[in-house]
Amino acid sequence: MLIRCPIIDREIDEYDCFETGTVAERIVKVTAPVGIKEIKDAPDFHERCINCPNHKE
Repeated sequence: MLIRCPIIDREIDEYDCFETGTVAERIVKVTAPVGIKEIKDAPDFHERCINCPNHKE
């Protein structure tokens, strides 16, 4: 399933969103090869991702 990522303003796969969210929650290191690099490089990425309405707990 695709969802809209407000950080990069485009649709991404739900799995990529989840993986990037684990980086935002600091479960996985930012340098790990998971998640979308474009999102991880965005300003205030951690806070913006965690506060996103698509972020799953």
